[in-house]
Amino acid sequence: MKSASAALLSVCILLMCIGEAHAYHASGVVVYPVPYYAGRGVFQAVDLTGTAFQRVRLKIYNIEGEQVYSGIYPGYPVIWNGRDDGGDRVDPGVYTVRLEADNIFTGLHATKTVNILTSGGSRGTFTRGGWIGAKYVAMGRSGEVIADDLYSIYWNPAGLTELRHTRLMTAKEIKEKAEKGKVQDITESDLVKFSEEEKSFSVQFGATGSLLAFGNKTLFAGMAINLPKGVLGIGVYTIYSGGIDRRDFSGFKTGDLQYIGSALYLSYGVSLGISSFGVSIKGLYEKIGNNTYMGAGADVGTQVFVLPFLKVGLMIQDVGTGMYPMNTDYGTPHRYNFGYPTLRLGIAIITNRNFTLNVSGIKKLDQKEFGYSVGARYDIVKWASVYIGMQNLVFSAGLTFHVVQFDASYAFTLDTVNKGFNHIVSASVMF
Repeated sequence: MKSASAALLSVCILLMCIGEAHAYHASGVVVYPVPYYAGRGVFQAVDLTGTAFQRVRLKIYNIEGEQVYSGIYPGYPVIWNGRDDGGDRVDPGVYTVRLEADNIFTGLHATKTVNILTSGGSRGTFTRGGWIGAKYVAMGRSGEVIADDLYSIYWNPAGLTELRHTRLMTAKEIKEKAEKGKVQDITESDLVKFSEEEKSFSVQFGATGSLLAFGNKTLFAGMAINLPKGVLGIGVYTIYSGGIDRRDFSGFKTGDLQYIGSALYLSYGVSLGISSFGVSIKGLYEKIGNNTYMGAGADVGTQVFVLPFLKVGLMIQDVGTGMYPMNTDYGTPHRYNFGYPTLRLGIAIITNRNFTLNVSGIKKLDQKEFGYSVGARYDIVKWASVYIGMQNLVFSAGLTFHVVQFDASYAFTLDTVNKGFNHIVSASVMF
């Protein structure tokens, strides 16, 4: 009887410990220094409460939500040398740190997620994020082959030429159509005419914003102007993350920091028969805590209809892109730091049954791995389309509503950090 009572008491104590585990939010865990200069000491996480943990997993994610480092440690403190899983030093910018700690004896489990900054010389890699245009995010964050509106400024400037095929029908044309039949036969789709021969002036405005579950926000606003010989695009892309603790080498909080990355795009696309070509020149600005960088770069791309139903798109992102430090700490060299281009190749099958399927490959030349994305679009009715996609096993989906020349879109992707969702909305209108 005594042994049974002792066993019952042990079980109760264990259940109490497990209950405490769910209430433990690792509020006593601090990470420092922030900002961290890779190569100058180590970045570490400590638990000031002294709670015992026998297993701590450290995961670090970049601004795209990609895991760049993962390590397991036998308790706190946890250290990191600023390098990714391949041994290469990570680029300066904003990163998300996730700590998962376990006490293997009591079952105590605690997690902590926090944004940090790394500095030491930017290369402008923040433009790789791809949180622009809800329908492209929904189709696996891919647009190099299917981009056909003002968001082509980012995804592939060659796609801007698709706007030359779309314009509002004039009053004269509507009258002529009405004379051939009944007025009620003129539908909304009749107000949109596809014509390569007759190119009138038109302009499209649009904006897209995202709320990312790992604490970052993005915004893009732009316009595309249909000119006699091509299409001109102008856009601004901004990424923001605030409320980041600034901590010294002893772990003491000394203030708050923020991250801002902005790119100003000037794009132009021309049609060359079955193919199109485009280029984007971009000016870059990045503020990492108290350090600022400025630079420039270019993106070039092409889209080709190999067959009436088969389209190929190629995008080379960040050609000659680099950043120059305007003011830095800890003796960062004042020199222009060049980045590595990113290659995106996509193939799309476009059917006459309102269905599109695209597959893309992604190669960042500074990384060993290849990326991929798969996406599909289906126009369920003339005023609504749905999308589904996946990039590197990260699921996404969304929908668009069309009202004459106005489009409103929403998309979500799974959050790889906290297993929540990232939300993206966009809207555009043609005049």
